[in-house]
Amino acid sequence: MTLLGVVGVLFWLGVAYIMTIAIILLARPVVARLAGTNWAYALWGVLLVPPFATLAPSTINDSVRIWNYPALSVSATDIILVALLGLWVIGVLATGSISTWRSVHVRRGVQSSFEALSVKQMSQIEQSCTRANVFPAPRTAFSSSCSSPAVMNGLVPTLVLPGDFFQKYSPRERNLILHHELVHLRRLDLVWNLMFRSLRCLLWFVPFISHC
Repeated sequence: MTLLGVVGVLFWLGVAYIMTIAIILLARPVVARLAGTNWAYALWGVLLVPPFATLAPSTINDSVRIWNYPALSVSATDIILVALLGLWVIGVLATGSISTWRSVHVRRGVQSSFEALSVKQMSQIEQSCTRANVFPAPRTAFSSSCSSPAVMNGLVPTLVLPGDFFQKYSPRERNLILHHELVHLRRLDLVWNLMFRSLRCLLWFVPFISHC
């Protein structure tokens, strides 16, 4: 693929994602009412389609033709294309660096105040894992920096609980909260979130991409 083709593919990929994200944002409320929140959440999987459609041979050829302005000399065209590609690379690096810094900053803040659960408390976590069909039980810890339960870390999932979790909530409330967080693990939501974060970095120039 030529330099013209690369820029053309990026252009059409951006156009495809603008349309796809706009359609998803409009359709999600309707799908949530008619089919439930799980199907509304699953709509984001449609974002995996544009790359394959954009990389089709016919699309690549069209991209080359559209970006091949005859009024420009070859040298001028090359300068413009290199500048556009350079701008895209800078945007990817900047967006990825900011996203990584924020994630590491939050993770370090939470991990700095980790406290272990008692044997009895860990037994309750394992019972919740059994009911949610999550095996083995994830690493679990208290953190004073965490205001609400959350699952973090994609490679080694960790269930983080506020320090007063077992005092603040009733047994029924604890079961519901733990089940909600464990479902994220069972559905591999951490992996999907990592994929979409990577997508936001690559397509930083696309409007609405921050809603993914």
